[in-house]
Amino acid sequence: MTVGHLEAILKMLDAFGTLLDRPIIRSNSEPKYPLLIQMYESELDSTKKMFDAQNSMLKDAQSLVLHVNMPFVAGVLQWCQGMRERISLIRNKLVQLNHGAVESAEALIVFQKYDQMMELLKTFELKIYTDWTSSVGEVSELNLDLPLLTRNDESKLISVNFDPQLVSVLREVRYLESLK
Repeated sequence: MTVGHLEAILKMLDAFGTLLDRPIIRSNSEPKYPLLIQMYESELDSTKKMFDAQNSMLKDAQSLVLHVNMPFVAGVLQWCQGMRERISLIRNKLVQLNHGAVESAEALIVFQKYDQMMELLKTFELKIYTDWTSSVGEVSELNLDLPLLTRNDESKLISVNFDPQLVSVLREVRYLESLK
């Protein structure tokens, strides 16, 4: 079951509204609420697997699965933001159900998994960002101290002296600003 299916089910329950309070409909729908919690738990498990896969690719120095054309840091942060939104949206809709299944012991365990996953994503983001910020100052200082224009002594042509590392830093900054 994918996130879209669970979201659609929750949206349908929201649309039914007071119809679910009718006795016959309630008796049919009541036993199915715990299934929503189980579906959300499996969604959290699949999110954790995706997170672990990204994390292992990072440790093995493989290319991560990022948004197209995004620089590394901004891409990772946007990926984490997408994961957070993916699991938060469903959790918030489950809590809004205001049903006993959401307050059950199983649901509390699932919501603890949610909290752990959110903490993992936050820690991962912080590590990526901190690693980048520790090196960005040095790269910027080295490249910004160089003259922007240089003249070739032989041909007397003027060329731009813009290091690719500086371009990379500026690109990251532009994308990071757009994420906020």
